[in-house]
Amino acid sequence: MCKIVIFVNVLISCIVSAMLSTALTTILLPAVNSFNIDASMGQWLMSSYSLVKRIMPLTVYLIFIG
Repeated sequence: MCKIVIFVNVLISCIVSAMLSTALTTILLPAVNSFNIDASMGQWLMSSYSLVKRIMPLTVYLIFIG
């Protein structure tokens, strides 16, 4: 049962992160213009945000189980 819950959590996290990555791609240019930063810094920030969004659900699950 526990393995199924972990698998479902990881699966949902992957799907959500893919959708968020697509959404963040469309907002990259307005974010760069709003914060007055280079495009490379904007891409780095968006990549970091996506990575945190991918890891966070699994981390929260492991904290509550452990």
